[in-house]
Amino acid sequence: LSSGEARDDGAHFFGSSVEVVMDNSASSLLERVVGDGYEFHFSIVWEDIREEIKHLSALCGIPLEIV
Repeated sequence: LSSGEARDDGAHFFGSSVEVVMDNSASSLLERVVGDGYEFHFSIVWEDIREEIKHLSALCGIPLEIV
């Protein structure tokens, strides 16, 4: 679970794409994703639902990592 802000710079690729400025440094996110072997495709949600994700994760017994 991470957070950031979408930039309104227009699409850079065909299809659905967005540039996101992460709240944490890009290098720390990259280190976690690559170093820990996470899938590199992510879902982007246009609202802040971090608390709901934390709650759902706890209810379902799904481990949650915050980057």
